[in-house]
Order: sequence, then C-alpha cells, then structure tokens
Amino acid sequence: MNRIALVMSVLFCFQIAQKPLLSQVTAPPFTITLEEVTYSDWPGIHSFALGEWDGRWLIMTGRTGGLHGFLPPTPFPIIDANKQIHLFDPETGDYLSANMFTLPESVQDQLQSTNAQFFQRGKYLYIIGGYGHQQATDSMVTYPSLLAVDLEMMSNLIDANESVAPAIRSLADTLFEVSGGEIGLIGDTIYLFGGHIFAGEYSKPAGPQFYQKYTDALKKFTLTDDGETISIQDISVIKDTTVFHRRDLNFEQILLPGEEEALAAFSGVFQYEADWVWFSPVYVTSDGYSEDEAFYQKLNHYTCPVMSIYDSVSQNYYATLFGGIGQYYYDEDDDTIKQDLNVPFVNDISTIIKYADGSTEQYPQPIQFDALLGSNAEFILNNSIPHYNNRVIKLHDINGSVLAGYIYGGIDALIPNFTPSTASNRLFKVWINYTAPVAIQNVSINDISIYPNPVSGEIIISNSSLKNIEQIQIINQLGETMPLLQAKCMAGSSITIDVSVFAPGLYIVKMFGEDNVLTKQLIKL
Repeated sequence: MNRIALVMSVLFCFQIAQKPLLSQVTAPPFTITLEEVTYSDWPGIHSFALGEWDGRWLIMTGRTGGLHGFLPPTPFPIIDANKQIHLFDPETGDYLSANMFTLPESVQDQLQSTNAQFFQRGKYLYIIGGYGHQQATDSMVTYPSLLAVDLEMMSNLIDANESVAPAIRSLADTLFEVSGGEIGLIGDTIYLFGGHIFAGEYSKPAGPQFYQKYTDALKKFTLTDDGETISIQDISVIKDTTVFHRRDLNFEQILLPGEEEALAAFSGVFQYEADWVWFSPVYVTSDGYSEDEAFYQKLNHYTCPVMSIYDSVSQNYYATLFGGIGQYYYDEDDDTIKQDLNVPFVNDISTIIKYADGSTEQYPQPIQFDALLGSNAEFILNNSIPHYNNRVIKLHDINGSVLAGYIYGGIDALIPNFTPSTASNRLFKVWINYTAPVAIQNVSINDISIYPNPVSGEIIISNSSLKNIEQIQIINQLGETMPLLQAKCMAGSSITIDVSVFAPGLYIVKMFGEDNVLTKQLIKL
C-alpha cells in the first residue's frame, strides 16, 4: 500500500519492517484481475444484507454514510441508515428501489440496522440481529429477532411498485440478539459465530452511555420454514471466552481435504488487552472447532469481500481477501509487511492458502485496489462458475479467464487513519485466470498407474499406453519440484522412483506427453 502522510496522529503508531514476504510464499496456481463496472446511479452502501434472485441482487439494511463517528451525541446518525430496499441487475445496471414505510415499525427498525448477520437458503433471505435506532424507545439497540424475506415475491412487488410488506415475516428470539457476528452453514446446520450485543450511543474511549457484551459464543441451530411459519430447533450454544471473542471478522464456508465442508473464522476484532486484531484462524466442523495457533494472519483483518476456491487435485483451499482494515499492510516498494497499531484502512488483496497437510500461508497478491476499499463490502459469486454446494469455487473445473463474481459497496476511506470516508457504490468484476492441466491425448487414466499409494519407500509408474511419458515431475505442497534420478517412462514400460527421502504429505505427480499433461496424487507416509 502506498501510504499517505497523516496530518495528525492521536494514537501511537508503531511500524515494524518485516522480512521480505513475496519471496517466502508460494503463489497460488491462479491469478486475479479486477475490472471496474460501476453504474453511476447506484447508491453507496456498506454493512448490508444481500440476497440473489433470478440474476438480480436485493440489498437491505446497512448504512449510506462512511465510517461511524467516535463521539456522542450521534456517532451513528439516523440519517445515514439505509431506508430503502434496493434491486440491482449487475449485468444491465437496471436499478429499482422500494421504501419500507408500509411495514410494521419493528420491521422497519431492523431493516435500517447495520452489521446484521444474514444467509440465503433457496428463495429466502434470513436477516438476524443488527444494531440500529428503535423508534419506540428512541434508543440504539441490538435487535433480538430474525427477518425472513421472500426474494422472489419481493422482486415481483418492487417491479410492480407495490408494498413489499407481504414478502417479510419476523421471528423474535434472544438467540438472534447479535451484531457484528457472521453466519455460515454446514449442510442444514446454521452456525452464528461471535459478535456482540451493543446498546446505547457508541463512543471512544468507552463511556457510560452504552452497553457492550461480546457473545463469546458459537451458536448452532436448524431452521424450518414452510413459507408461513418459521421455527428453530437443535439449538446449541458453545461458549469460549478466548476463541469466540471476536466481531467484524470473515467467517467463510470452506472445504477441507476430501471435500469435507467446514467453516473458517479469519481474524476479527478486538483483543482484551488493546484494540488489536486476532491473528489465528478458527476452524469449525460438524464435530467441533479448533484454533490454528501455528498460522499468524498478517493482512486483511476486518470484514471484507472473500472469494473461496478449492483445488480437488492438490486438496488445497484458497481464501482471497479484498481490502478492508488491517493491523499490518503490505509495502510493495520493498516487498515487506509493516505494522500499524492504529489498525488502518488498507488496499491490500491477499490469499490465505490452507494446504492439504494442514499448514497455512498468506500470499499478498500483486494487485491492489486503487483506493482504500473493501471494508464491509461483499463478494457476490457468479452462479455460472463451477462451485460446490457451499459456494466454494471448483478450481479444477475451470480453464482460462473466468468471471468468478463481483465486489460491491463498502467504505471508501480517504487516508488510512483518522480519515473522512463515504459509502462506496463501486462495482468490480473479479476474474480468475487459471490454466488447467490437460490429460495426455488418447491415453486413458487407467493406462498409467502409480503404486503403492500411499507409499513409504519406492513407487512404480507403469505405462501400459502406446504413448511415451517424456517427463515426470513430483511437486510438493509448497509448489517445489522434487529432484528425480529418472524422469521418463516409455510406452509399454515401467520405472521405479525412490521417494523415501520425501517428507510425509500429499504430492502431485505430473506426467508430460508431447503436448499435454496427466496429473495424479501421491501420498507419502
């Protein structure tokens, strides 16, 4: 990030130069390109809830001003609350909106909240909690309720310029009293991670005019909805005052080796001792949770757009984070990362790589936003790109330059710290550039075998096809090609390769024909 000199400094800013970063981390097997396609008449908005129906986006809740204030009396001005339900078409730019003043007052209030949690299942968008102004008490509260939005019905009502009231239902329960948490799904089970309950007017330093309590919880439940009645079942609240003491994080649906669905909590704020971020990710599976203290996340610590990718060949998972806020930033001038304890806005884009062997690295992408963007924006998946049921992109099923999705909205900050800011209306297409290995022409995968697999000593590569294998490469999880004494296998022959000195883990064996490549996995014990 190219830093801009600050005119004033209220906090102590401590910067530490680190070792060169790019030279230490293996690049992902894909590259990313951003293409701006902003429509000038779209409104700026951040911290919103979003649902998709029939190629269009419905956006509600959130704020239309910049970053909140830090001093009373109105750090969250009511005028900046989003009071519209927006209907966008990202391909044509068509834009419609509806007001919410035909709705019951309690529903109006929650639809004007910020930092609500949300998820979509089928044609229903579910909005949970959020922090905002309650008209009945003229106070700022965290809402203990869930809203169910029928996206199909709401789209039709907005198109017809009719009241959206029939498309929204609500369910009250203190389980939903959360703001700044995140939601993910594993199968039919809903996981609500972290967040806090906040009431009153925010200030920094803290004052008696507000109440704040972190949930320190992972809340699990299932939800049944027949279109009329909503109910929740199988409720479980797991408390952990260290691991779950986070808000404003990224909580992503991921895949682990073997295509196991899981969830990952990346970073978030704040630590007990100071207003610093959390650095260790937390992984949640259907069997429990664990903190990965071996990995120290240094970039993109606050809620921001995240693109998830899984490679079924290497069994590596990739989470690309776009901008936001971070306690560290990447300095492209000297290829280092530096720390700023003010936790500034950043324009960095990075990819967290979780390897099949359990290790993790973070790679700063060579592209950045052209401004301090990304905080409380959203990544919206292109539904046409191959992806798993949990919305993770299938890297092995794409080839060439493919539209992965869009980034919309968020906060646009002028300078990193203590800065004026606005709500962004900028829209970007996110392209993945990936060249997939192509199988050797006219050779069946069954004609070439590798055994034993798993292996501790020697492997045999047997080529029963009529085509020569001109070159063989064995690649480890760091992308390094291992040295081999023999690297060819003629048609109708076999060769033996000693892998006893290789470290245990997953390897990729690439076998090159005249023009193309056959790829297989090898497990070293």
